Amino acid sequence: MNQATKIHWDELDKIIESDINERRKIKSGIHVALLGTTRGGKTTLATGSGNTDRGILRNFEDVLILDTTGDPGSIHNYGKPLNKWGSIHGHRRLTVNDMTTKSKEKVYAAIQRAVRQGNIAIYADELRQLTEKKFFGLGPAMDHIWLFTAKKGVSLVGGTQAPRWLPGAFYDQSSIHFIFGIRDKRSKMRLSEISGDTEIILSTIPNLKRYEFIYVSLDGEYFTSKFEMKQTQKQPQEKRLYIARSGESSLTGNRL
Repeated sequence: MNQATKIHWDELDKIIESDINERRKIKSGIHVALLGTTRGGKTTLATGSGNTDRGILRNFEDVLILDTTGDPGSIHNYGKPLNKWGSIHGHRRLTVNDMTTKSKEKVYAAIQRAVRQGNIAIYADELRQLTEKKFFGLGPAMDHIWLFTAKKGVSLVGGTQAPRWLPGAFYDQSSIHFIFGIRDKRSKMRLSEISGDTEIILSTIPNLKRYEFIYVSLDGEYFTSKFEMKQTQKQPQEKRLYIARSGESSLTGNRL
């Protein structure tokens, strides 16, 4: 059985950028799905560990970040707070700390504001919380984004640790997928709704190490990789100081 191709993050980052830019060239949004267990690396991958110059979201100029889970991780201080009025420029974060009616109204209003603006990405850290009635109950609003807003340049980048609880639109409208280690059998069954060869996904998942993921590209190619927290840079070779004795050169340290 075939396996996904393993590549370094720097190489995969270029592929992701190319996939997103391909849709941008035709003035379309692109929906992105991130699936994996809690603390598996989804938020780190999306936000670049809190760095707006790295991670998936760096590919979008304007982003609405929905910080609704109370997670103190990299999302909590990502970008700048959402401005009350006007257009959403740059990476702007709406944080709510509970699921009161007031908080739900704030989240819904921010989503509608982004959709009306167009040419923007919406990042949802936990889609199940937003879609299910017993939580925020915004399933119809999210379905509308998946089904009808890409033509306005709206992209939905959504993560979840509960794949089996999400509507089918999450799978069939997302053009690219990031899949971390999933152990639950019922959750794995939902992966069959991703277009392409799901047998590759299911055969690769058991071999994923911690924080590794499968990337299903726009062309249906399968890669495995791991987000690099820090960019690796070659260190300049350290020059040694040589104290010359009589008859030696102090610049090169070589004997004359």
